[in-house]
Parts: sequence; structure tokens; C-alpha cells
Amino acid sequence: MSRLARRRAFTLIELLVVIAIIAILIGLLLPAVQKVREAAARLKCSNNLKQLGLASHSYHDVNGKLPPGTWDDDNRSWCWRVYLLPYLEQKPLYDRFTADTAHFWQPPNGGGGFNGPNNTSYNVDNNSGQSEVNTTAGSGAAKVVLAVFVCPTDILPDTDNNGYAKCNYQGNAGTIRNWASNLTTCAGVKGSQQNGIFLLANDNNSTWVVRIADVTDGLSNTVMIGESTVSQNVSPSNIGTGRFPIWAAGNNNGACNGWQDGGNVTRLMETVTFSRGVSSPGFKLNLRTGNQSDASFGSMHPGGANFLLGDGSTRFVRDSISPAAYTAAGSRNGGETLSLD
Repeated sequence: MSRLARRRAFTLIELLVVIAIIAILIGLLLPAVQKVREAAARLKCSNNLKQLGLASHSYHDVNGKLPPGTWDDDNRSWCWRVYLLPYLEQKPLYDRFTADTAHFWQPPNGGGGFNGPNNTSYNVDNNSGQSEVNTTAGSGAAKVVLAVFVCPTDILPDTDNNGYAKCNYQGNAGTIRNWASNLTTCAGVKGSQQNGIFLLANDNNSTWVVRIADVTDGLSNTVMIGESTVSQNVSPSNIGTGRFPIWAAGNNNGACNGWQDGGNVTRLMETVTFSRGVSSPGFKLNLRTGNQSDASFGSMHPGGANFLLGDGSTRFVRDSISPAAYTAAGSRNGGETLSLD
């Protein structure tokens, strides 16, 4: 009876079978869990873009124009995201910038015309670079990580190696079909030639801005803001360059290599470019290699990236989008009828 009452143990074969069944179930469930997590992250990313869209329209309602992409021709000044802070419930942080009157400046009337030669005390138009401004302005406000500027799926660290906080959302500066200058110089392309929404000044005397009425292709057909992530010269192991996307901008390494460095403020949407009759990949979606990738939109979401359109709606754009439709969405006044849908 004592032997009958003794508890029967699992055999080794039975134990191995149970372990195998558990492993199979985990293998089946893990992809589903990952998909749910990515769906949630993508939704959070889309909501961030919507907040930026609401802030942009609120700024426009107050000022009659959108903020300048940057006001300095060397991509070393504070960018459009700083001017949106009061409309993102970050007025105290914005006040930290404006209180530093030695380094913070706004173009007259918010930009949109002649503002006189940029003051070098703000411009820091010398070899000392913008790192001095980034360190002092607003008592280090540029180092504050803001969730509204960070996509949960992104793999870049929240700050670069100098502590400046990143941003995964860049303004659309347009396409380059009508540009008369090359991409390699900071001041090569003036704001008057850019056909996007947030423009780099690239002009010592003028600051260029866009008004809603300027978007003649229709707000629902024109990209305002898109995602950015890893590129040729930006990766988790290479975060010290001026191309690392910082939400306050300022190009913290003081260098200037044209649109490669300008990519920390705005990006381009030209899928195929031509130089002397030779085509190149241009600034296509999720371009990872080549210097042009530093100024191309992209994300770590599988298969595409989120974009905010001018009307405040968001779209997840697939890598498979036609080059013509993608390029058309980058222009505010090109007369194209194609859309991202």
C-alpha cells in the first residue's frame, strides 16, 4: 500500500516533451507579442506627429505663418521645433531659451523676409561652432529629453555623447528638382528654392517661412513632418557628429557639410536625382547608406515610416510607394495630383 501511495514522478522523456511543447508555444506567441508591441509603438509615434501638427497649426493661427526651419545659413541655429515648444505645453522650457538673451534670437516678425545680417553673437559663424550655444542657451534646455520628439521604436540613444536630446521627427524641406546649386555647401540652396514646409534659411540676410496659403498642392497631399533614424553617419555607435538629430538643432559639432548636417532639422523627398546626366538613389524612404541618407526620411518600423501631412492627418508610408507619389508629396507647389494614399 505504501508503494501504491507513493507519488509517481515524471520520466525524463515526459519532461522533455513538456519542455518542447512550451518552447513551441513560446515560439508561436513571441511574434504575436512583438507585433502588438510594434503596433502600440507605431500608434504612439503617430500620436507624436499629430501633436506636432496641432502645435504647428496653432503657431500658424497666432503668427500667420509657420516657424522658420532655421534662420542661419550654416545650419547652426535653433530650429522650428524650439518655436513650437509653447504649443506643446512646454512654455517653461521655451522660457529658458528666451531668457538666455546672449544666445537666443528670433527673426523679425517670425521670419519671412529681410532681417539684416545675422548677428554672429547668435550665429556663432566661426570655428568655435554652435556647441557653445547648445551648452549655454536656456541653461542646458537642449539636453532635456522630450517624449513628443522620440519614437518608441527607434534604436538611437536618447542623447548624443554631449548630452543633447534627440528628435526622430524632421521637417520636410521638399524636393531638389528646381535647385540651381549643389548639396555640398551650407549656403548653396536658398530658401526661395526649397519647396517643402520647413525651410533652411541658407541666406545671411533673409529668413524663409511658409504660410498655409503657399501649399497650393493641397495640405492633404503635402508632407509636413516625417520620421528619421539610423543613416550613413548616424548610428548607436556613432552619435557625436552634427548629423545626430537633436530636437533643438544647432549642429553641435560646429561643422557644416551641406544637407548632410542640415538633416538634423529637415529632410528631403527626392527619390531619384541626376547630376551631370547620372542618376543616383536620391533621398528615398529608409535609405541607410550613402551621404544622402543623412537627409532622408526613415524609421525602424518594419516596412515604412510615419508621416504627418499638412492637414494634420498621419500616414504610414510603405517602402514600396511609387517614386513619383513619394516625390510629389514632398512638394507644396509642384502641381502634382498624386497622394500618399
